[in-house]
Formats: sequence, C-alpha cells, structure tokens
Amino acid sequence: TLTLDAHHDIIINQTITGQNLTLIAGNDAQINAVLSGSGIITIMPASDAQTIGIGNGSAGTLQVSTGELSNIVNGWSQIIFGRTTSTSGMEVQAATWNDDVLLRSDTGIIHIAGLQNFGANNLYVTTNAALSMTSQLYVSGTLSISSLDPSVGIGVGTGQAGGVQLTDSDLSNIMDGWASLVFGNSSLTGDLNVGAHTWMDNLALQTGSGTLSINGTQNMGANSLQI
Repeated sequence: TLTLDAHHDIIINQTITGQNLTLIAGNDAQINAVLSGSGIITIMPASDAQTIGIGNGSAGTLQVSTGELSNIVNGWSQIIFGRTTSTSGMEVQAATWNDDVLLRSDTGIIHIAGLQNFGANNLYVTTNAALSMTSQLYVSGTLSISSLDPSVGIGVGTGQAGGVQLTDSDLSNIMDGWASLVFGNSSLTGDLNVGAHTWMDNLALQTGSGTLSINGTQNMGANSLQI
C-alpha cells in the first residue's frame, strides 16, 4: 500500500506497481507513467472545496486527463474518485473504463457530462446531493446509486423527494444493457421515492428502515424487479 499526499501537485514519471494506491493532491495529479495493481486506487483532492475534472475537457482543479486515465491499466479491483466529505463539484467527461469505478462526494454535485463505456465493469455512485447525468452510460455490469449518509433520502424520477435526486432526463441516459440497476442500499434510513418510469434493465430498490414509496407505474417489460 502506497499513499502520496501533496500540498500542491503530484507528478508521477515512473511506473508504480503494487496493491493499493492513494493519491491526495492539493492541486493537480499528473499521471505520466503506468499505474498497475490488484487493489484499490484512490484519487482525491486534499480539501473538501477542491473540484475534480475527469477526462479531457472537464472542469476541475484536480485534473485527470483521458491520456492519464489510460495509464491506469486494467487489473485494479476498483478506481475511486473524490472525497466522502467533498462540498465541491466533480465533472466526468467521456471515458472508457477497464475496472470498477466509484464516484463519491458529500454535497458536491457529480456531473457525468460525457459518454461513459464501462464494458463489463460496475459503476458505483455515493453522494448526498443531486446527480447530473447529461450523457449516456453504457455497460453490462451493475450501476449502483445511493446516498453516502444513510439518513439522506433518494428521489428517482422528476419531482421525487430526496437529497439524492435523479430526474427523468438523468434516467434516460442510462442505456440498455446493464445487468442490474440498484438504487439505495440495505443501510438506508432515509426514504426512497420512485416515480413512474419504463425500465430497460433489471431493477433493485433497497432500503433499511427507510420507507420505499412507488409513486407511479413501473413498466419493467421483460426485466425483473427486486424490492
């Protein structure tokens, strides 16, 4: 396990191979060489107010370009971006992923602004704020969206109550092909509100002691619904 923690830039100019790797940058992280491993790689800003941009053309102080992403080679068990206490935005432009990805934030908005191709890998999003998905997500793995704080509720669909909100427009960018779509988790104490929607993939709605409210018709087609 290796942690690189810098008040300003982290500049990597030689190959790093290992298990877990954490990069904590006060400004930017420049990944100019191959990073390979079998554990978890975490890339995060040093402060809650610092923004993150992932992919070419993204906005953020901590920038990870498309070329730098290509240096994070296949084999990691998970790639994590962001802080659990972040209050500033994360923008994700177009990318093709070789490993499972976790995007995390507290009240900072996560904006998926470019097409995401996850192949057979999984995408996990944990946040306490509304999501913004203005581009398409393709994959054959699992998409899991939940609140970081179990007491923060989730609203799935336009007008549905919840600190974590997805509009109908956001949902329309979840393309057909996912093995499963999961909203919430078994620890959720906040409410999970779901509006009317036509689903193209298997769906799981999960809560702990929070109330699950289905507030409109769910058209599942040939897909399964797990509650």
